[in-house]
Parts: sequence; C-alpha cells; structure tokens
Amino acid sequence: MNRILRICAEKQDSLESVGKVLGGLVVFFNTENTFAYGAALKHQGGNDYGDFHIIGFKDENSNWQFNVGNFKPFDGFYDEMAETAANFPGFNIDDTKKYIESDDSISLYNYYERFNMDAYYDEITDNCVENDKKVLDEYIDEDNGSKLILLENIKNAEESNGYLWYSEDSCDESLIKQLNDEDAIMSISNLITGNIHFLR
Repeated sequence: MNRILRICAEKQDSLESVGKVLGGLVVFFNTENTFAYGAALKHQGGNDYGDFHIIGFKDENSNWQFNVGNFKPFDGFYDEMAETAANFPGFNIDDTKKYIESDDSISLYNYYERFNMDAYYDEITDNCVENDKKVLDEYIDEDNGSKLILLENIKNAEESNGYLWYSEDSCDESLIKQLNDEDAIMSISNLITGNIHFLR
C-alpha cells in the first residue's frame, strides 16, 4: 500500500534519546491511487497540538487535490470527513473507513501513533536512556502533554535550522515523482495550521 510519512522533531537539552515532535503527517493511498486518506498533527504553541484529517483525490486531469479538516480521523467524525471531501466526486465514506479502522500492523492509525506519543507511552519510557526516565517522570508530574519520539526511530532525519526532518516514502516511483512535481506535501502542510511546515 502506497504511503508517505513526515515528522518534524526537535532535540531537547534535558533529554538525550528523546525528541519533541513539532509536527507529523501520514497519508495512505488506496489501491487504485485515486483517493488518499491521512492524519496530521502540528504544534500550536506551549504544550498544545492540533489534530487534523486529510482527504486526497486524483482529479480528471490526474492531478492530486487535497483538503484538510479538524479532528484526527480516528475520532469517528465521519460526517465532518465527508464534508472535507464534498468536492471530490466518488468519495465513499465506507471505503474510507477501511483505512481508518484498520488494525493491521501497517495501518494509518499505527503510523499516526509513531508521532503521537507522550511521556505516558511505554514505548518511550521503556526504550529511552536511564537519565531520560527521570526527566519524563517530571513531564508526567507536570502533566506536560508534549508529543515525543525516540531519536533512534528517526536517526536518518535531516537536521536543518535546529529541527530534525524525517521522511519515509513507501510508494512506487511514479507516484512519489508526481507528488514531488505537484508539491503535494507542501500543499497539504499549508492547509494545516501550526508552527512548522513541511516542504517535501
């Protein structure tokens, strides 16, 4: 299944093996590459994040069009998702649910969770270095809702302007070329409010 993943994180002075997530988006494409379904979050300031769903549609000119709506897709607001896709002919919410509700190991939800963890997640606390555990205990005590990621999981990220930019493309070459040629990632990111933007 064709899919793309983008994560932006920032190293923290107080943490050695864990970074703070500033944004993330994941998009899965249907088998025919005619529709796409995704989820995103972006840092809004402080410890606040915004959650969003993404719907994509390949138009009559074979160009990709994307719309974004509030709420992550797993919240069950299917009416809102249908509204987001109102201008996309052939959109079918039942087909959409197959991607949103999938519990496969490779699923939209599992990919979204890769950048939606906080200090309460065992995956973070069980795999960070020992000194970080004490800092994360303080996060819990302070009810710090920052999204966190193990730096080991984005070790191939490009570092620029103090941020770590991680990209993962599991797509056929023609699709990723088209997405790059159309600046699709940037178009999606520009529709999502937040403090960072993905370019590619």
